[in-house]
Amino acid sequence: MRFSIEFKHYAISAIVALALATIALLTWYRSNSINELDTQREAIHSIDTYLQELQKIHVDFVTLHDPKYLNNFRVKYETMKSEIEQLTVNLNSLGLDIGIVSEVFGEAAKYKLQFESIAILQQKIGKDQTEGIRKKMRDSLYATEAVLDRVEDENLRLALHRRLLMTQRTEKDLMLRRQEKYLAKFESFYGITITDVEKLVDDPELKSQLLAALAAYKGFFKQLSEAALEIGLTYEDGLRNEANRTINSAYIMVDTLSSYVNSAIAKKETEINNLILIACVVFSAIIIFLIFRLTRSIVQPLKDVTMSMTELAGGNYSITVSDKGRADEIGKMIKALKVFKINAMERDQAKYALEKARNELEKRVEERTRELTATNKDLDESKKKAEAASIAKGNFLANMSHELRTPLNAIIGFSSTLKEEIFGKLNTEKQREYVNDINLSGMHLLELINDILDVSAIEAGKLELNEENVEIAELIDGAVRLISPHAEKGGVEISVSLPNALPNLYVDARRLQQILLNMLSNAVKFSNKGDTITIEAEFDGGSSVTLSVSDTGVGMNEKEIATAMEPFGQVQESSDTRNHEGTGLGLPLTRSLVEMHGGTFEIKSKKHSGTKVSATFGGERVVLQVPATNRENTTETA
Repeated sequence: MRFSIEFKHYAISAIVALALATIALLTWYRSNSINELDTQREAIHSIDTYLQELQKIHVDFVTLHDPKYLNNFRVKYETMKSEIEQLTVNLNSLGLDIGIVSEVFGEAAKYKLQFESIAILQQKIGKDQTEGIRKKMRDSLYATEAVLDRVEDENLRLALHRRLLMTQRTEKDLMLRRQEKYLAKFESFYGITITDVEKLVDDPELKSQLLAALAAYKGFFKQLSEAALEIGLTYEDGLRNEANRTINSAYIMVDTLSSYVNSAIAKKETEINNLILIACVVFSAIIIFLIFRLTRSIVQPLKDVTMSMTELAGGNYSITVSDKGRADEIGKMIKALKVFKINAMERDQAKYALEKARNELEKRVEERTRELTATNKDLDESKKKAEAASIAKGNFLANMSHELRTPLNAIIGFSSTLKEEIFGKLNTEKQREYVNDINLSGMHLLELINDILDVSAIEAGKLELNEENVEIAELIDGAVRLISPHAEKGGVEISVSLPNALPNLYVDARRLQQILLNMLSNAVKFSNKGDTITIEAEFDGGSSVTLSVSDTGVGMNEKEIATAMEPFGQVQESSDTRNHEGTGLGLPLTRSLVEMHGGTFEIKSKKHSGTKVSATFGGERVVLQVPATNRENTTETA
């Protein structure tokens, strides 16, 4: 039975998944086992901490002799005892030796008994080595030495002093070496000292004081030695040293126990790692064997198919490939190869036909390319002619400006002289009317020439701005004065609306006035008698100023606005209204001048409802005025 390659692939994938699951399970088991042992290691550390706390309570009790430390010691010991018992149960459940745990508990119990013995001894001899019986004994010794210093005979004084030192040395030997023989030696030296005092000291009063001081010293020493012997060990070197040795032994056992648990952890980890390694080796061997079999059943057939495809790609259609009765993917590939052979033969036939069609197309493309080349040559010549025409237009306008302005200036000047009757009065009213018309026509023609030249200069990028700080209100007032005669002539009223606090603008004053005059002139031109034109300035309080002119005249629709914004574009009104004169340069020139200042120009209009034209200047163009009380000819730029 032949299995498909897909089935074999799924089988290998399943085995890989099983291997990964087994390794993951073993890893989890290792982690869980080690975590349990780590918990016991933490418990051992906790016991070590309890031992340290017991030792600290011991030291505090010996130093301060506070009964609360004795109770604290017993409470802490019981807690540690519970920890040790629980640790014993846990280690036993894990199959570990618990003998050393019992040894730790034995040392801890021994340390408790020794501490309680120290407590009993401490209660008998006083709070500590500086108080109680020992302090009284030292005080009596010092009193004896003070009386002894009063003996006048130096030899006698030194002899008695040596006796006293021998007695004191015997006391220290007794307390340090735990031998009762030193008690007898003390009694012997004490008796010798008393005998010498009684025989050698002649002064009755001094003798009495020495005997009394020695008796007190002996009494306190006897109390101390009896207390020490009652416990069975001495206070300084015996019991306390035994307790220290016991607690140190307990520490060593805890360290040994910790090492034992660490060894158990390492051993457990090694065992499980070996299991994981074995599992990896076994599964790897199985997977490699299956991949080898799968590869063997695929590689050679694929080589045959590849060779056949190479021959077919080279044009050898006589080659044949047998599928050997395979029903798997390789067999399907061989069947597809046979179809590919048929398609390749058909493809070659189509390729021949396509090659023929491509050659014909290349010829047509070459012909079309020659036609486009000729067309491009014509376009280049047209472009050069247009550029030459533009240069000629500029030269013509420059020449004509001089040729036209010279006679116009003469006409305007002479007509103004006649109008003002400087060289004599005009004879008739008709003469005055004609002279006035000549003057107005000359000025109008000069304005048209200036507008045409400005538009030409802007298009050529040659118009320069002479910028300065300009007071908006003053400039608006000047523009209104200039346009008022035209407004009065047409019966139109001009209204000015300005805010109280208005900043200056850093602009070309002449060009800004030209902008205002164009906006006002256009509003007057398209307003009817009795209409009102409003010119206003708005300051947003921050960084922009908007100058706008509103009228209630004929208005425009969107198409007419687009026409009005084109150079030389004139809006023709309907047949029931008049046509207005002009070159159609006012609004385009105004927009260009505004944009040269970095501003924005906007027209809002509705047919038969009026028009509002706005110019907005912002950024560094807005110059805020500093209050008069705080400045001296100073401005601030927004």
